[in-house]
Amino acid sequence: MPIDNQSPLVGKLVNLLWGFHDHTFKQLNDAGLARHATEIFCIRKGIVESIPSETVNDDAYLALVAKKRGWLIKYDAASNVSICGPQTFPDYFKQRRRVLFGHRQVRKLTGESPQHLIFLLPLYPVRVMKLILWGCKENGLLTFLTFLSIELGINAAATLDFIMGEAHTKWSISSSTKRIANY
Repeated sequence: MPIDNQSPLVGKLVNLLWGFHDHTFKQLNDAGLARHATEIFCIRKGIVESIPSETVNDDAYLALVAKKRGWLIKYDAASNVSICGPQTFPDYFKQRRRVLFGHRQVRKLTGESPQHLIFLLPLYPVRVMKLILWGCKENGLLTFLTFLSIELGINAAATLDFIMGEAHTKWSISSSTKRIANY
């Protein structure tokens, strides 16, 4: 659950992203296809002995290794986690680029793809089309297509980073995500 954003555009992107993630993970979980961890997760000790030091997305890495070893991955939609998403577009771009780079890295390290829309498309095209239709219905066609276009652009940048051997292991901090929330 994203904490309120100061920027209407970036706030819309952050809320749309996390709403789409939540809906996608619910659908995959209900179909018995979950194999991706989210912001907060628990894992039994000893399932994964170590995480390669260059790993950017440790959550995706741990979940995929656990799944490959026969463990069940469950998404608990009833759990609530509050996150402070990026407050500026440059921070949104930087954070998403790092995460999407990490997905490619996890795919290389494990031989399996995290459950991101780009990787789901060839595996489950009908399911992906239903997710996209849901996103359009929930957010409006123009808004959702704009969101997908921005995500595709960021995916392209992350793919280029991966091809060029860029390292995102030392994170460039998205400083606008570091505000303190009062509850």
